[in-house]
Amino acid sequence: MITIDFLDKVLIFLKDQGDAGYSFTKDCPSYFSYEEFDRYLKPALEKLCRDNFAYFKVQELKMSSRKVYYISIDGIFALLENHNKPYKKSICKKRLVKFWNVTKIIAVAINAIIVLYYTVRTYYKD
Repeated sequence: MITIDFLDKVLIFLKDQGDAGYSFTKDCPSYFSYEEFDRYLKPALEKLCRDNFAYFKVQELKMSSRKVYYISIDGIFALLENHNKPYKKSICKKRLVKFWNVTKIIAVAINAIIVLYYTVRTYYKD
């Protein structure tokens, strides 16, 4: 299963490839385990392309063609802004926003209860 940490790892790998980019060969890069290379690298690269953190160019060879993957400018900025962990940071941001929204709802509910309490107390006082 592709994890958030693996997506960050692949993005850093693409950044390290530089202008040469990365295309699939039979050899596993030393950056990845064989299982990661065999099962998860291609779906991870496709995910990065869908998220605009990477792109590919089709390179024409004599008898075939191949995709060469490169990091995009969005991917570079995401790495710089999020300390080389853009996917992990986005999960943390989503959790923080969810927590903040729940906190606001609870604060509004408590405020409504307090206003209701003082309204009823004022009504029965007279």
